[in-house]
Amino acid sequence: MPVMSSARELSASECRLSSRYRARLDREVLVYGAAIRRERAQAIEDDIDHACEMAALGSHRCPSHQPRDRWDKRTWARYLAEAVRQAHIHCLELDALRQDAAQLERLARGAGPGSGITWQPRLRG
Repeated sequence: MPVMSSARELSASECRLSSRYRARLDREVLVYGAAIRRERAQAIEDDIDHACEMAALGSHRCPSHQPRDRWDKRTWARYLAEAVRQAHIHCLELDALRQDAAQLERLARGAGPGSGITWQPRLRG
């Protein structure tokens, strides 16, 4: 006759499996959140670079026609002036996204059952 495990033994075993599974999911959620924030920051940086190039080259934007190493001082001045404008617009959001991503990555490295680690996103606005 097969020996049956007691309810207490099954409960303890399920709890260990459940906490390991939750810890893995918690880490995955944290890593995913960090990746989303880094992706958003990269998209903003790409938009900034595009806006700066458009301001520098105006309607003559043709990357193969005018590589950056051949730009004159006036073109660079227009590029940098737009970069300053874009920095004022996006600086706070980019900083917050990068800081959130770094904090989520740190939490993901330390996340585990019973770690007691929590994360509270900063309020923006």
